[in-house]
Amino acid sequence: GEKVFQDGELVQKKKLVLDKDGKMTLDPNKAATVRHIFSMAVAGFTCMQIVRRLIDENKPPIARTEWSSAYVSKILRGREVLGELQSRTNGKNPDGAPILDYYPAVIDEGTWAQAQAAIAGHKKVLGRGGDKIASLFTGMLLDARTQSRMLITWGV
Repeated sequence: GEKVFQDGELVQKKKLVLDKDGKMTLDPNKAATVRHIFSMAVAGFTCMQIVRRLIDENKPPIARTEWSSAYVSKILRGREVLGELQSRTNGKNPDGAPILDYYPAVIDEGTWAQAQAAIAGHKKVLGRGGDKIASLFTGMLLDARTQSRMLITWGV
């Protein structure tokens, strides 16, 4: 999030919630966008299809400058939408148990679980594909030095 200073103190500005008289309440437009993202995921849309739909509908991004499949994936996989706060070390590793009901929930646990099941059902296609390309090694070759997936390309 963006850094905001108030009376010389650093305050983290939350993108989905507004502080009203010491109580956090949901930003109705941003919450509606998150619910829309989850309804599309439950309906079987991939992250890229959701991005295209959001752009077509002129929905502004919640906390970034533009929509991306990685951004939508982060929204769909994160439990903040359920109201949870998870402290992390180095921004990655969970630090202790999550704090439940820290934020107002945007969606319910059932909707979140349905979206996770739909995401898990998406087929991951690795490597090159198409009618004229056949590779027995699609998704199987790793660079020996870096252990990253290799992309095989053919000269034109």
